[in-house]
Amino acid sequence: MRTRRDRFDDIVRDVAEELDKKLEARGLVVEYAAMDIPTDLGEKWSPEVPLARTVAATKTAPARIIAFRRPIETRASGPATLVELVRAVLASEVSALFAIPLEELDEFGDLGDDDL
Repeated sequence: MRTRRDRFDDIVRDVAEELDKKLEARGLVVEYAAMDIPTDLGEKWSPEVPLARTVAATKTAPARIIAFRRPIETRASGPATLVELVRAVLASEVSALFAIPLEELDEFGDLGDDDL
């Protein structure tokens, strides 16, 4: 039996593959990960829990975008909304990381800031 975590990981993987198609054309690389909740933010996130976080690239590793399952699931009203919210969250992080306007990711789906 597949768990909610397994299903969320699959969604993140599928969305990441879609986004990577846009990034590969630009020669850009990012890794994606999923965690249940942010574990090391302390007071920085207060009063709201973030939906994702970007970890900067190093000399030996590309940047990493981490999607937080439980905060995203809490905001989603159902399975279809969950997929769209993961798309919006990851695209927003990619947009900020690489200074790509969300409009240039528009064929990826409806990715407006209102979704966040």
